[in-house]
Amino acid sequence: ANISELGVPSMFHSYCGKPAIIFKTGQIFRGTVDGTNDPYFEMDVNVHEFAYVPRKAIYSVMDRVAAMKIRCAFVLQGESD
Repeated sequence: ANISELGVPSMFHSYCGKPAIIFKTGQIFRGTVDGTNDPYFEMDVNVHEFAYVPRKAIYSVMDRVAAMKIRCAFVLQGESD
């Protein structure tokens, strides 16, 4: 579906398809599904810590997420502490 068809405010249209760096607000979990050996990888993102404009954009479309086609990609950067 097109973002304008979903009623996303026009001020957010220029951010569509742009990358976002999730740094301090993300946590990564991995393990196996209970009762199987199937592995999983999960990333939780705490949007409450985002700056006002991206947080407002996310909250403005929460009720329309089910109608969206979302593509997501990850680039993982490993660094030693």
